[in-house]
Amino acid sequence: DATVYPEKIVSGYFGPKTLAAVKRFQKKYGISPVSGIVGPLTRAKLAELYGGAVTPATPAVPTEAPAVPATPAQPANAAQISELQALIQSLQSQLNALSAPKPSGGSTSGGCNTALNSNLICLP
Repeated sequence: DATVYPEKIVSGYFGPKTLAAVKRFQKKYGISPVSGIVGPLTRAKLAELYGGAVTPATPAVPTEAPAVPATPAQPANAAQISELQALIQSLQSQLNALSAPKPSGGSTSGGCNTALNSNLICLP
């Protein structure tokens, strides 16, 4: 109905133009109060005129800013890559030491032999 919604934009977005159209619709068909809210009376009139159930539109969020894409991470330099590789090797050594079978007859007191790897973390 061009007298109600001259913009004729079908976006699924309930923004200012749709709000104004709902108010014009309510005024045209004597629905009170003219609020722009699609309540039971407005829904019933829409269903009467156009048939079927009326699905509410997605409400507008005018104060919400559009998403800003994340800034891409800077590529690592050679020193950072070497440092990370060394850390990975150290962690791998610690994992290997922790998962190695314990020698029989050894201490079960939870001791730790740091002589194998100076970076080994000993757990109690």
